[in-house]
Amino acid sequence: MLFSAVLALASAAAAAPTLDRRTFLPIVNTDAGIIKGKFSSDYTVASFYNIPYAAPPVGNLRFRPPQPPAAFSGVYDATKMGNSCMQGPAPQFNGGVNQNNSEDCLNLNVFVPTEGVVAGDLLNLPVVVYIYGGSFNDGYNNMPIYDGANVIKAQPLLERSIIVVPNYRTNIFGFATSNELQDEGDANAGLLDQKAVFEWVRNNIGNFGGDPNKVTT
Repeated sequence: MLFSAVLALASAAAAAPTLDRRTFLPIVNTDAGIIKGKFSSDYTVASFYNIPYAAPPVGNLRFRPPQPPAAFSGVYDATKMGNSCMQGPAPQFNGGVNQNNSEDCLNLNVFVPTEGVVAGDLLNLPVVVYIYGGSFNDGYNNMPIYDGANVIKAQPLLERSIIVVPNYRTNIFGFATSNELQDEGDANAGLLDQKAVFEWVRNNIGNFGGDPNKVTT
């Protein structure tokens, strides 16, 4: 369940319209283990960065469909942005400089609004999964414009929605093809990455307070 320590406090003071989160960290249990995120400076959004939704697509997994991630050892630190996927210069993004490019990039960020909620309100929030553009050539989820904490605050319609922003493989790493890959059904790995994101959301978003039956893009 989302924010287990905060929920324990809420049960003792359920009448309070808001919760004091300044002394707590948002803690969530996922199917790979426990993760910790962080609150925004005004404590209205809980952010979880760089959550692996698949194993690193390296070595024998290069160009192949995404595989399940390894289980976490201890509490996973989800307070910092992860790598972006390998790609060429993208002038429309970050002045043509992609930071932290790596093949180990199948991660996603989750942003949960917390303003004015009590324990019962943390359940069944709708979920928006943002798949970045870039003509399958470039794009990454650690750009400031994809920071869901800012988006939630700026868009009133999203104040009661969870935002998920994944990376997926682009360019040759995501959309290479060959007779061998086609024969094995492994072409278009980037689209298979996106499919894996929605499977992760289905299996885990309930623990963030989201409704897996209310997911849109």
